[in-house]
Amino acid sequence: MKKFIILCIALFATPAIAQTINWYVDNEIYQITTCSGGDDVTPPSAPARRGYTFTGWRDTSIIIGTWAQSGSPTPDNPTYPTFYQDGDLILRAVGSGNDFVADIYSASTGIITRRIGVKVFDGTEEWRASDGSGWYTGITNKKPEKIRAFCTHYQYSSATMANAPDKSLVTFTSENIGIKDSAFTSADDLKQFLADQYAAGTPVTIYYQLATPTLENYTPNANLE
Repeated sequence: MKKFIILCIALFATPAIAQTINWYVDNEIYQITTCSGGDDVTPPSAPARRGYTFTGWRDTSIIIGTWAQSGSPTPDNPTYPTFYQDGDLILRAVGSGNDFVADIYSASTGIITRRIGVKVFDGTEEWRASDGSGWYTGITNKKPEKIRAFCTHYQYSSATMANAPDKSLVTFTSENIGIKDSAFTSADDLKQFLADQYAAGTPVTIYYQLATPTLENYTPNANLE
């Protein structure tokens, strides 16, 4: 008996907001379903074709759920977000609502589209003083305009360092990451703090939107096939 393969491709924009699932038969849309992140989805009725046996729907992309990015991180109480993870596959996201941006994995192509960059500080970075009582260090491939970001130890601010509230925070310029913390009277103090956090296993880490997404191949483990 001949068989034909059914593909199900899930396209997601923001968690807990109406999202679209396209059900494909031979690369043509068979049915469209809307749902919210985390909802159970009922597959459409089985398609029929003379001389063929329908063997079931097959997922071809990771169902992106929600990411835990709540809380108010501080240097003394860092918060590490929980991203979607299955085996050694990790998909990251920053922002919320219309500002939500996430990595995307397609099982049909085996490619991860990385839209989120990760910067882990270990204290070896070179910092220069700013006029806003903070320090800047360089970063590459960061989205230059309004950025989506999350920092483990500091609140993120879209304001410039000089115009930001007088509190501990992390901010960005077109080519830099800035940390403003009155506890540090010199760049060496900041570097020592970063080195200590890294050594303690709680590194200061920033997740940010990439200006240009990158692609990487991924071989899924058994439970993703």
